[in-house]
Amino acid sequence: MNYVESVLMPGEKIIEKAQIHWFIFVVDVMILIIGLWSAHIQFLLAAVIVVMGLYLTARDIIYYLATELALTNKRVIAKFGWVQRNTVELSLSRVESLTVNQSIFGRMFNFGTLTINGIGGIQTPIPLIADPLKFRSNTLNLIDKP
Repeated sequence: MNYVESVLMPGEKIIEKAQIHWFIFVVDVMILIIGLWSAHIQFLLAAVIVVMGLYLTARDIIYYLATELALTNKRVIAKFGWVQRNTVELSLSRVESLTVNQSIFGRMFNFGTLTINGIGGIQTPIPLIADPLKFRSNTLNLIDKP
C-alpha cells in the first residue's frame, strides 16, 4: 500500500494521481552515453563519468518512485522521499491557487513544476510533474464545486 492510500480518511476517495515525468532521466542517460562513448579516448575519465551517471540515475529512480501526488475529494496530498519523508496534506478549502511553470522542454514534453499555494503563505513546489495543467484544472474544478 502506498502512502496516499494509507492516509485516506473515511469517505475520502482518490480523484487523480500525478506522476513524475520520465524526462527526469534524460540528463542521466546523456551522461551515461557520453561516459560510454569516451571509453575509447580515456578509460579512467570514462569510468568516472559512467559512475557519476549511475549515481544520478539511482538518485532519480528513488525520487521517481518515492514521490506521490494525489487529489482526493477532500484534500491534496504530496509525499516526497523514501528514507527521509516530507509530506504535505492540504485541505481543498485551504488551497488558494495552483501555479504551473513550464520550460520550453516542459511544454514540448508536457511536464512542469506545480506549486500548490495554500492560505497563510504555504507554498509547495513539485518539480517535473507529468501533465501539470490537467492536475491543476481537476483540482480547481473540484474546489469550485458547491
